[in-house]
Amino acid sequence: MLNKIMYATVYVTDQDRALEFHTEGLGLEKRLDFPGPDGRFFTVGVPDSPVQIILWSHAAAAGQPGEAGAPDR
Repeated sequence: MLNKIMYATVYVTDQDRALEFHTEGLGLEKRLDFPGPDGRFFTVGVPDSPVQIILWSHAAAAGQPGEAGAPDR
């Protein structure tokens, strides 16, 4: 049984813009911020809550339906 959530991932196309929206627009606080070989890793969260949201960089077309007639993977 699931009894605790620590992280949730939100895929974004522009990490800087997403960080600004989540902190200034929604009032979340920045928690972690580390550069890495696959891009920047950072999290935001509601003050006084242990849950953190990872704003992970993802290509704009990722997760979109393919073209009609495209082979399934």
